[in-house]
Amino acid sequence: MRVGSDCPKCSLARCSRTSSEGAGSRVAVGGSVGMGGTGVAKVARAVHASAMALTRLGSGWDPKIERCLAGLGQERAPESVRALAALLDRVVEWNDKVDLTAAREPDALVDLFVADAAVVAAEHPEPDQRWVDVGSGAGAPGIPLAVLSASASFTLVEPKAKRVAFLRTAVGALGLERVRVERARSDALSAASFDVAISRATLEPAEWLEEATRIATAAAWLLLARSEPPSVQGWRIDRDRAYELPLTRVPRRAVRYVRSA
Repeated sequence: MRVGSDCPKCSLARCSRTSSEGAGSRVAVGGSVGMGGTGVAKVARAVHASAMALTRLGSGWDPKIERCLAGLGQERAPESVRALAALLDRVVEWNDKVDLTAAREPDALVDLFVADAAVVAAEHPEPDQRWVDVGSGAGAPGIPLAVLSASASFTLVEPKAKRVAFLRTAVGALGLERVRVERARSDALSAASFDVAISRATLEPAEWLEEATRIATAAAWLLLARSEPPSVQGWRIDRDRAYELPLTRVPRRAVRYVRSA
């Protein structure tokens, strides 16, 4: 398994195609969704279902994004929806040359880029914090989180040069002044260098928490499917939100860890 890579076929962390590769191994980039088993297989089937390549939809993304948000009980400002649509168009545009995702179905792409970020943004309202998205890849969840968050700053950490180029282009095109991109591996990040850590990459949940709690001082987010969240010494769970990806109906869970008192 390549360091910090997603499934090479669908951009899903812990896809059923990769779940047997490097299980339990230490990956330097860090990060994990912890998405496994039936949930991953179901999303992978949805992503691989269509042989037709994605195309840019422009404003055609808007109703899909709005349906995704509504399925999570949210409504966002039109400018946020337009920014998310512009991001999806950018992903589609770059995908042929950079291999950002092999998603072939618009609903699956919307769920992958919008749903987790929308849930986390709603569950983490604290302003002005410094976030890091480790192994950011195509920019999810970091860029959507930046779009949906009012004042937090974000650092997108990614080791692959072509993906870094995409991230910088997307951030610039969206005018996200609170976002910077750093080409690095997670083990190059200093301890306690950010307030909040999140990732959607390849480490198992317990391994991601070890890395996330090294990097973050205030909170570490873990994204799961059906598995139970592990414990980590010195930290406790204070947010635990179960939901479905609204357009593909896959079960998900977002768990926030904070330092124990």
